[in-house]
Amino acid sequence: MGLSVAITSQVGEHDEALDMPMPRASSARTDQDGLAWFYLGRSSSLAALGRPGEALVELGRGIAAAEAAGLPERAQLLRFHARVIEVRLGIAVPEIIHQDLAEPMAEGRRSWHSGNYAAALLQRGEYRRASLASEAGNMYHTAALALQGIDGGDHLRSASQIAARTWAKAWAGQTVPRVSDLGHSLVGSYAVLALALDYSRTVTGARLVGDLIGATPPRQADMAALWAGIGLQALARGGTVADPLNTVATLSDALRRLGSTDDVLSIMTRLMPEAVVIASVGPGAHREIALAANTLMTRSGSPTTAQVLAAYAQQNVQTRPGRAPNFGAILVALEHLIETAADQERVGLEHQWRMAREAVLFEHGGRWALPGAITGTYHCGQPSSGRTLEA
Repeated sequence: MGLSVAITSQVGEHDEALDMPMPRASSARTDQDGLAWFYLGRSSSLAALGRPGEALVELGRGIAAAEAAGLPERAQLLRFHARVIEVRLGIAVPEIIHQDLAEPMAEGRRSWHSGNYAAALLQRGEYRRASLASEAGNMYHTAALALQGIDGGDHLRSASQIAARTWAKAWAGQTVPRVSDLGHSLVGSYAVLALALDYSRTVTGARLVGDLIGATPPRQADMAALWAGIGLQALARGGTVADPLNTVATLSDALRRLGSTDDVLSIMTRLMPEAVVIASVGPGAHREIALAANTLMTRSGSPTTAQVLAAYAQQNVQTRPGRAPNFGAILVALEHLIETAADQERVGLEHQWRMAREAVLFEHGGRWALPGAITGTYHCGQPSSGRTLEA
């Protein structure tokens, strides 16, 4: 009976699998093995139906049953499936999965679990390590390369591989393809974000970004950072997102959760320069994003007042990778954040975002500011020259 549940789940009959009864309780080894398969099948169906927390609970029960029956190989299989769910929930610990890989196991299982290790590294933003930790051809290997701007090759034609390659298209400034529905897969989520970034490059597309990325940030730290950056890019192009103020806070929180910010900020400085500047002057700005903004400012120089104002007229020009920030677009986003805070009667945040706008105008707008501008010196990505605007 337990194996029947696993098979029913495997063929996609998830509701039927969840309705099947539990095998009879027995101390017999074969019955305990069946119980382990029962819990594995239930967990697979729950995960497929978007209920990963419940799936993790079922796997815990299955592991206990396998260990009680003296079935270490079966317990190992269920533990590895639990790691997959932990990746889905954004709570996977790469170091633990690396320890798993030191255990004896069949080569096929090792290859599969090395993909789980790469996925755990991806969610911590360690893309270079992920590309080295997984085998060529593995979809997580392809995704890790693409997130560094490296295309795995046109010979990778499966839906998951096409989804995994989307960020390489974004890095190159090419049109990002809309991939087929991949359910709750990690590479499918990356593909949606890459498509949203592509949309954020024009005014027309930016209006669609909010609906595409949704109101809830991903659980994974790296994707939450990218999600927030894309949302800010959309604001800078005149689009809207569900909660602009929380989008900024999400970015700072996600950066703090990463194992390393280097790879994620490489993407943002190249493909989302306005988002980097906006976040760098906002409340609770993360130190690394302030430094990244400073690099962008050093690269682009300080525009004249005329250049800042002229940028407003370029809002419908499609952006390109590796460009300097568009200060007109930055000011559009800052005005939106100020208005949102005012509409929500969040006086403190409104004041902070007004100061952030004046900081941008004063520090990088040809040393000019609007009437009533602040008199103190505030930095935009320059920790050494002023003080950070705190929440």
